[in-house]
Amino acid sequence: MPFLCLFWYAGLWRYIDQSMATQGWCFESAFWKDAVQAIVFSVGLSRINTLMTVPFSIYKTFVIEEKYGFNKTTPKTFVVDIVKSTVLVIVFTSVLLPLLLWVVEIAGDRLVVYMVGTTMTIIIIF
Repeated sequence: MPFLCLFWYAGLWRYIDQSMATQGWCFESAFWKDAVQAIVFSVGLSRINTLMTVPFSIYKTFVIEEKYGFNKTTPKTFVVDIVKSTVLVIVFTSVLLPLLLWVVEIAGDRLVVYMVGTTMTIIIIF
């Protein structure tokens, strides 16, 4: 919620845009520039969210669950799960986000129909 209230989304988007320009991540196509920027933005937000929730997850896993005898998680397993989560976010975002942006680009007036069809296809495949 603080991201939305304090306009951090717009600030993060602008920061990524400026960083890509200074690092020379310019692409021939505007589509690929937007796709890469959207991927970096989504993965960045996901990692910020993870960093904000890790202390609460640690408390829940190692204090509350331990108190009632439900904890079977070791610290190593906890860290490995976070790393696996990060890898999955990067892989799925890198594949699905350009696909959805491409559908938006080609859809025109039939955006809703194309987006529903694409989303349903992705859900069925998974």
